[in-house]
Amino acid sequence: MREAVAGGRDLPSALITSRSRKVTAFVRVQGRLPAGLSELEAVPRAARMLLLSACDGQQATIVRGDDPRRALLRLQLPCRQARRSGHTTALGGDWGLNTLLSAGAARLHGDGRITALGAGGMFRTAGGLARVHRLRRNGEHLHAENGHCRQLIG
Repeated sequence: MREAVAGGRDLPSALITSRSRKVTAFVRVQGRLPAGLSELEAVPRAARMLLLSACDGQQATIVRGDDPRRALLRLQLPCRQARRSGHTTALGGDWGLNTLLSAGAARLHGDGRITALGAGGMFRTAGGLARVHRLRRNGEHLHAENGHCRQLIG
């Protein structure tokens, strides 16, 4: 395994052992070698939430459905004059300050319905933002201390 992977000599033994076990289990179930590492991994789990930013009441509305556990989201998408053909699956993504990246996939059916594929996903930056604010506060404190020391010296 180490020789089959570029830079494999530098990989930790635990990673090599883990991947070897996954390949062995895959061969036992499928009867063939995997096409790549992505075939060994399970489908990623994501929060059942997708943020829509920069939308107003003209672009998006959300109303309660008949079932209290469901809601209906209607989006007004830009019109396109060209005839619909080709791809029927789309991936949309957005980024912002509190949620670095949120994304979701949708499929266009032959009858014109659009359905979501999965739950969508997001990468939240709360931990990173907290660290940035802490570093900013520390920097401000050090700058103030530096100013006090300069006053004492001067």
